[in-house]
Amino acid sequence: MSNEIQEIRNILQKFQDGYTHRDLTRLDEFILLFEPSAEVEMIGIGASKRGGYEWFEGIDKIREIIEGDWKYWGEVNIDVDGAKIRSHNNVAWLSTTCTLAKTDLTESIPFFLDLVKEKLEDESKLPSERMNDIALFSTNRLSDMQRKIGHTWPQVITMVLVKREKSWQIVELHWSIPAA
Repeated sequence: MSNEIQEIRNILQKFQDGYTHRDLTRLDEFILLFEPSAEVEMIGIGASKRGGYEWFEGIDKIREIIEGDWKYWGEVNIDVDGAKIRSHNNVAWLSTTCTLAKTDLTESIPFFLDLVKEKLEDESKLPSERMNDIALFSTNRLSDMQRKIGHTWPQVITMVLVKREKSWQIVELHWSIPAA
C-alpha cells in the first residue's frame, strides 16, 4: 500500500473517530478534515436536489449537520480497512460501506419536528405535496423509533479528497442507503 493511500485511510479513520466519540468540544478540530470553502459538499441520505433537504454546501452548513448527527444520529461504523481508495496527482476518491445502528431516538423528536416545520413552510411546493412529504417523513421516523436499540441500517459512503500542500481534505462526501 502506498503512503498516499495510507494517508487517505488515516483521514477516513479520523472521520470514523469523530463519529464514534461525538465530542462537541472537538467539532471545530473535526471540521478541519474538510476543505474550508463554500464549494465543499456533504450529501445526506435524504438528498434529492442541490440545495434541498440534506444537501449541504459550504463548511458552515457541513459543521451544522455534523453537529446534529453527533447529537441525534445513531452509531456509525465505517469499514475503514475495506475502503477502496484510488488517487491521481492531488485528487483521491474512496468508497466503503458502513452501518448506522439505532440508539435512543426519543431525544431526536424536537429535531424531527423542526424538519416537519421546514417541510410545512416550503412554499416551493403545493400544499398537497407538503402534506405528502410530511406524512412520508413522519411515518418513516415513527417506524425508525419503533425499531429495537441496536437495529442497523446498511449504508455506503463515497468521498472525494484533494491534497493541498501536504494534507488531504474532504471536498465531497455522500452518504447513501439502499432503497430496498
